[in-house]
Amino acid sequence: MPTIPPQRYKLTSDGRICRDGSVDTHALDMAICQVADCLRGRRYNSMDRNQCARFAVEAVVHHANLPIVAYFVSLPEIHDFLKTKKLFVGPDILASPSYMLAIYKGTEGLLLDIYNDLQQGQFITDDLVKARIRSYFP
Repeated sequence: MPTIPPQRYKLTSDGRICRDGSVDTHALDMAICQVADCLRGRRYNSMDRNQCARFAVEAVVHHANLPIVAYFVSLPEIHDFLKTKKLFVGPDILASPSYMLAIYKGTEGLLLDIYNDLQQGQFITDDLVKARIRSYFP
């Protein structure tokens, strides 16, 4: 499995978050599309790079919207914020574009990490994602 490029998600000049299309990560997108339960039943052409990319982002956003996922994958960003600001984490960080970038990048990495451990025929479900995160904490 190829690695995720570090700048795969970026902020546009109008403040939206997008993925860098200049990097070929079709294999990563296909992996997510094949096993994301939230996409099951959807028809897509696995050879269509744009369609796979759109569906992969849809799966990432779906899982990023789970509160436990957003919390877990944003911990490094919150840590950095606290280290530099020495303030209570509040609206400042939640409104930060880097916070959302961290959530999307972290969620995609989490999904691909789970993908690597799936058995044949398994899907990445919301419950599986939550269980994986809980497994990191004793």
